[in-house]
This record gives sequence, structure tokens and C-alpha cells, in this order.
Amino acid sequence: MEKLITTKMKNLKALILLLVLTTSVIAQDSLKVLFLGNSYTYVNDLPQLIKNLATSAGKNVFTDQNTPGGYRLDQHKNNLTTLTKIQLENWDFVVLQEQSQVPTIDFTRYNWMYPSAQELDSLISLQNSQTVFFMTWGRKFGGQQCYSSNCSPNFPSFHEMQSSLKFAYESIAEETASKVAPVGLAWKNALLTDSLAAELWSADNSHPSLKGSYLAACVFYKTFFNESPVGLSFTAGLDSTSVIFLQNIADQTITTSTNSPTNKPSNFRLEQNFPNPFNPSTTINYELQITNYENAKLVIFNVLGEKVREFELSEQSGSVVWNGTDENSKQVASGIYFYSLETANFLQTKKMLLLR
Repeated sequence: MEKLITTKMKNLKALILLLVLTTSVIAQDSLKVLFLGNSYTYVNDLPQLIKNLATSAGKNVFTDQNTPGGYRLDQHKNNLTTLTKIQLENWDFVVLQEQSQVPTIDFTRYNWMYPSAQELDSLISLQNSQTVFFMTWGRKFGGQQCYSSNCSPNFPSFHEMQSSLKFAYESIAEETASKVAPVGLAWKNALLTDSLAAELWSADNSHPSLKGSYLAACVFYKTFFNESPVGLSFTAGLDSTSVIFLQNIADQTITTSTNSPTNKPSNFRLEQNFPNPFNPSTTINYELQITNYENAKLVIFNVLGEKVREFELSEQSGSVVWNGTDENSKQVASGIYFYSLETANFLQTKKMLLLR
């Protein structure tokens, strides 16, 4: 009798273990994902492309989205639909995609994107969900980006604009301890590998073509599941050569970006000003790549995005002392100011406080 009971107990334990393992496998292969963004997400139905990729791998992804055209994160944080959807499900991931120009403009990045992203991330964390930032891609030909009278530098090409987007998304992800889906970096790597094979933009040179959205879907697949998309059978109707190329680019991009520091390019350095807060003057130290410091400058501007002072940088490394005056040697008012280190392929901005 005792042996029978022992055998039954062993069988019960084995059954419980089997149920636990089965539940674990199901949990790993099933995700719930909410997308909050705009047309960069809903064009070509990116969430559905991700679902289809996952299905071809034997996985299940349940998605929902709120992606009105042109929407910004500061609009999402006050949008009833967005706030309701965040609380509606036990999301594994909530994807935040900012309007495509906002991260590249100093004023909008610091005054709109970052505060809104932090607020949304706090709401997402309260639901025990994880934030994933959707790093978007630059315009096909770069150019100056202006939004609500505030403008970015005039980016010579896609690559410079992408560097600005990379900095913005990686900075806020680091600040909030969140993931980044480096879609824009995958576009960059595709173009550097084979510019003719990577027809990623649609006719407006801004929104994605189907190839662009498929590449984004592959990046998200690896971001969500930490598994390579290479070899997945879902093609979205693309030719096999393009599919293999885009799957491999996504895989290589994630592998490279996760093993690299989410910081600025090697040998570029912009330090926090000291003292800060300050009155009457402060010192800003910097370092530039030895092969690329021509036409470098340090620009100081106010919270309205208006340039206050500009310093041409003629040395590879050094410091700038700002005495709180504008280009006409007039003292500026107390308040928050930003300073930006700008070169042909690097842009970084920090904040400082002047107290009179």
C-alpha cells in the first residue's frame, strides 16, 4: 500500500513538472505586444508582419495598436485610447515609436520626447510590462528637419540623420532601462552592405516600402524572442533573395548592437559642464576623432531652440568657457540652456542651468 502511494506521488510530481515545463514553453513562445506610434508602424501593417514571422516559427504573438498618423509621444501620453490599452492587457512588451523628426531636433527631443517617454514608461512599468523603443530610420536624403518652428542641423545624408536618431533612442532607453529595437540601424547596415538591394523607402522617401517594413519585422522578431529570423518561411510576398538578405541584416544588426555600448562613437566625447548650475561662467570639455574634427562646433541654445552662442572648435580636444553671454556679448537670463557638439557625422546635446 505504501509503495502504491509512493508511486502515485511520483507520478503526480512528474505530471506537475510536465505542466510547469509546458507552461514555460508556451510562455516563451507566446507574447502580447502593444504598439504605440504612428504611420511608421501602421504602414504595411508592421504588427501583422511580426505576427506572421512568429507564426512561421511556431510562435504566437497577440498584438494591438494605437497609431494615428503623425502622432507624437507627448500626444500619446494624454490619449485616452492609449492609456486604456496600456491597462487593458498584461502586455509582455509595449513598443513606443516617436514621430520621425522629433528625436533629431534638440528642442523637441528634450522638451517633448524624453519627458513623454519617461511618463509612458512609468505607466507601462506599473502594469509589469516592458517598454521597447522603436528606433526609426532617417529620411532617404537627410536634410534639415523642422517641427513647430524648431529645426535640426542640416543632415548631409541619411547616415547623419540616423546617427542623431540612434543617439536619441539609445539615450532614453538607457535612462529608463528599456530595450531598443534598432530598426534604423538595420536600415543603415542594409544600405552599407548593398544599396541597390535595400529599396527600403516608399516614394515619399520617408515611409517604409514593404522591404523596409519586413526588415523592421525581422528586427522586432529577434528583439522579442532573442532568436535569429534567418530561415523563417514567411516572406510577405518578397523574392527569396531579398528575404534572405533582410533576415541576415536584422540578425547581424541585433548581434552587433547588443554587444556594443549604447553610447557615442569611439573617440567622441562631450562632458557635462562644470560647475552646473553656474554663475557667471562654466567650462565644457570635449574630444573629437582625430580624423574628423574639421568644421566642428559647439552651439548653445535656449529652451525655445534659439541659438545663443556658437564656438568653432579648432582642436581635437579641449574646452570651451561660456560666460553666459550671447553673440553680442549681452548677458542672457537665468534658466535652462542646452549645448550641442556638432560635426559632419556626430551630434550630442547636454543640458545646463544658469543661475543669476
